[in-house]
Amino acid sequence: AADQLPQGVFCLDRLGTVGYANAAAARFAGRAREALLGRTLWDALPWLTGPPYDDQLRGALLSPEPVHFHVRRPGGTDGGYDGFAVSVYPGDDLLTCTLVPASRMEAPGGPRPPGPAVAAGPSMAAAYRPIALAIALTDAVTAQQVSAVVMQELLPAFGGRRLAIYLLQERHLHLAWESGFPPGFLEPFDGVALDARIPAVETLATGRPLFFESMRQLAETYPGLPMDAEEGSRAFLPLIASGRPVGSCVLGFDGPRGFSAEERTVLTALAGLIAHAMERARRYDSEAALARGLQQALLPSRLSAHPRVETAGRYLPGTEGLDVGGDWYDVVESGDGLALVIGDVQGH
Repeated sequence: AADQLPQGVFCLDRLGTVGYANAAAARFAGRAREALLGRTLWDALPWLTGPPYDDQLRGALLSPEPVHFHVRRPGGTDGGYDGFAVSVYPGDDLLTCTLVPASRMEAPGGPRPPGPAVAAGPSMAAAYRPIALAIALTDAVTAQQVSAVVMQELLPAFGGRRLAIYLLQERHLHLAWESGFPPGFLEPFDGVALDARIPAVETLATGRPLFFESMRQLAETYPGLPMDAEEGSRAFLPLIASGRPVGSCVLGFDGPRGFSAEERTVLTALAGLIAHAMERARRYDSEAALARGLQQALLPSRLSAHPRVETAGRYLPGTEGLDVGGDWYDVVESGDGLALVIGDVQGH
């Protein structure tokens, strides 16, 4: 249906990649539809990025309400600018954007005079990734869910293929998640003490991220360290939340690559988000274990039987999260019959 609309319609995922564009959007962009799909917004539509449009798009990420603004595109008639009214509609996983040609661009305070084109830059790309990861992490409550979000949101943004997350427990690093590494390769590193001279330990001990642009550079820095590949590059990030060490995150890339100053800054910021999410998840896991124990103490281990009555019990939490609650039930023998009981510890 959107293919038939006169206004341009395109969709972005949380990493800013164009996943859909209708024919009108491609026409307004002056590019073939195939040239838009799979590319980041700042690459596909550079005139829609840069100040002040970055702030509008970030606002759509952080607000449940639609965002509306005007944008100028260089290359219009009479040497001027093509104007578009842009609307951005937030969703669970996508931003849906519409483009409507505007004959006269109005903005708060009056029409915008013609001016130089806004130069596209990496500002939005750098800011978009931490925001996208932070939004995704808000729904992750367990360590496994946090790790899965990191794999889905962080690795594709930087072209990574391998991920390992270690969590600190009793002065040892324990492997909490791995993906992409050869089977069994990381087992010798599970449970290593904090005095081991390996990069995952040293990045946490020093609080500084370690970047290796090639496996050769990694081997020269850590002689004798087992390698999982002959070619590639690695990033070791400390997971520190509010000054407390949480663990380490290892990112693996298939080929040699450099890490720009901007990428290093963004990855370091992302590591802080992951650390806080992991710290929250560990508290959740502890509270969930306690709650499950208390709940099991409330629920009967078996239900009383009766020759003419078949009973069964099922527990369905009404909200997401801990998946436990204070409700309880029982089936109690009562003379020649049975009493069915349901109660709530508190709140109702």
